[in-house]
Amino acid sequence: MINITIFVFCVIYVSKALQMIKGTLTLVEPKTKKSNRSVAVHENVMEVLKAERKKQIGYRMVLGETYKNNNFVCSRDDGRPMNPDYISKTFPKIKRKLGLEVRFHDLKHTHATMLLKQNVHPKVVQERLGDSSIGITMDTYSYVSPDMQKEAAKKIGNIIK
Repeated sequence: MINITIFVFCVIYVSKALQMIKGTLTLVEPKTKKSNRSVAVHENVMEVLKAERKKQIGYRMVLGETYKNNNFVCSRDDGRPMNPDYISKTFPKIKRKLGLEVRFHDLKHTHATMLLKQNVHPKVVQERLGDSSIGITMDTYSYVSPDMQKEAAKKIGNIIK
């Protein structure tokens, strides 16, 4: 789970990770320096995040001083952070409701693969994922289909005519 500092200009700033350490939720530095990043998101995503933030502000107004203002996007009604395991365990219910056939762990892979298939520059994909190197991103997420091989052959053929 990521602690996302406030969003401005459709950019999410990832600065900390939340981990369960010896039974306690603990804010830690991300795995690598590259994991500490800013990620541009679509305005539709921002609307969902703003709605969640508005809901949290409502809870804070009702609960007053008992509200734990930790600035997490994914939090309980009282402001405490959600356990990352809760999100992983809840995901199967959500995906059934939405008719998705993807595991929670597959979301990062799916995101990367979809971007690469749309010819988004691999360096951009690496930065979005927070991977430590472009090699890791490409080795892990790129997939060369037969159609891609045919397209490459066509392009080189056009160049050497």
